[in-house]
Amino acid sequence: MLKNEYKRFLQHKDLCSFNEFAGLRRPGNYAKGVYLSKTETKRNMCQYQEKVIPRSLYKLSTEFCGSAKESDRIKSQAPGIFKNILIYTGVAEAKKTSSDKRVEIASGILRKGAHEEKLRDEIFCQLIKQTSNCPKPDVELKGWQLLYCCARSFPPSGDLKPFIMSHAANQASETVPTKDDAPGLDTVTEIATNMFLLLSNNRFYKYKPRHVSDALLKEMVAHGLCVKLLPRVPWEDYTQEDAGLVEQPKKTASSAPEASKHIGSTQGGFTP
Repeated sequence: MLKNEYKRFLQHKDLCSFNEFAGLRRPGNYAKGVYLSKTETKRNMCQYQEKVIPRSLYKLSTEFCGSAKESDRIKSQAPGIFKNILIYTGVAEAKKTSSDKRVEIASGILRKGAHEEKLRDEIFCQLIKQTSNCPKPDVELKGWQLLYCCARSFPPSGDLKPFIMSHAANQASETVPTKDDAPGLDTVTEIATNMFLLLSNNRFYKYKPRHVSDALLKEMVAHGLCVKLLPRVPWEDYTQEDAGLVEQPKKTASSAPEASKHIGSTQGGFTP
């Protein structure tokens, strides 16, 4: 079961290209008000950059936010979040940022996503952007760690989830994870593999957001790994399923719609 799911996951490399996500602003709208580097701003909208973004990546329209006032309030927070991502990952103020400061910044981003539901996809989009074509391995790793902590703390929308999973598939291990060789959080490959384990729902494992505490963030920042942050994967159940020791649910006419729904969820929400 896990083996088949993971193979399906890997088949979605580049299937959902981030720049094709319907929730993004149009490049021209994103670069509106930028005069000296408008072409560069539009070109880099969906990939790594070292300057603060001019405005939100996600549309955050009046219709989506409920009112023009609320839309303006939420959109105004996007550049500040991005600036904090730059600081956390070591792009900005690297020499001045202590471990405690990085924990404080990461905690603030997680709290923002937990309390501001309409900002969640914006946060995810900014982290996908900063982990796309990043030329600095240490910065990229920190970006993936923060992306993982966000996914563990609050869920992306159903529309964005396929793009996160596709982004993870591009970096994930080609080998199916096992209990004896479970991925950690030390490399981009391991984190991307854990994104599959974290976000793929099936009858053994249900994704439940769990807040990442400051203590866990501090351990991750200090050591690059925190066992308590890893997905709680029921390896024994998967092993028994693959060995045919777990009875398969019987398919009936009345359960057909639910079965169809299950198929979509086990693929990590890839169905558009």
